[in-house]
Amino acid sequence: MNAKVEATCSQAMVYARLRGQSVATVEHLLLALLADREVRKILQKVGGNFDQIQERVTKTLNDNIVTNVKDNEVLTIVPSEEFRSVLQRAIEHVASCNRDLDNVSIFAEIL
Repeated sequence: MNAKVEATCSQAMVYARLRGQSVATVEHLLLALLADREVRKILQKVGGNFDQIQERVTKTLNDNIVTNVKDNEVLTIVPSEEFRSVLQRAIEHVASCNRDLDNVSIFAEIL
């Protein structure tokens, strides 16, 4: 896994922690991916509305993901099964094409 992908996965964990959520979901991963310049270029090329996607993902996280934090508790953040599955599919896909894993490949698996 390259440094950019690792940083994106780490940022997804940070997003979960900031929301007091102990599980990083595909939605957290998607928010982290939306910060990547290449992902944003692809999104723009296909006519995606960045602001609308970010708003809807944030709303989904706020409305549907349980907050687990208690007073001053330090959470251990773990990726959800779906988060791991997206990464695994992306790894398998790029391996079959003799390519390196990157954020765009992960984004494609979410789509």
